Amino acid sequence: STNLAVLGSEQTVNNTTTLTTLTDFTYALVANATYVAEFVLIYLSGTTPDVKFKWDISSVSGCTIEWGQTGASAINAAAPSGGAAITTYNSMHDQTQTMVLAGQGTGPDNKVVLPLFATIQSNSSAGQLEFQWAQNTADAVAATLEVGSYMKITRNA
Repeated sequence: STNLAVLGSEQTVNNTTTLTTLTDFTYALVANATYVAEFVLIYLSGTTPDVKFKWDISSVSGCTIEWGQTGASAINAAAPSGGAAITTYNSMHDQTQTMVLAGQGTGPDNKVVLPLFATIQSNSSAGQLEFQWAQNTADAVAATLEVGSYMKITRNA
């Protein structure tokens, strides 16, 4: 079965690097299942704070996730291990890693459209899948996740 969640209202973070759960992008995983998740995230961030995304699967014992962005590699602001930005290709992340992406500015023409893909394997326990985000560097200029962003998650097995 497939579930589509569309961001109902603009989400804003400013002056914080603390990850915040996007409540529109949570999903109840069942035990011993395989999922595919597709996102289109539309964000607006200044070039100082950038943005970061991460999964919180602390309630799902043994869950694994392989995920990555499929947009332009030029917006990668850091490697999955936290090193220098990879600008020649998009590397995959696992469930423990944070994805950091570059902000392009805060004007109406600086929105970034980010396609993202994930494979998710739950283990012997069910639990809550939560997608989180924040600024990568705390900055008083707000970063926003725009209406129209969505998550589509499909259970395959």
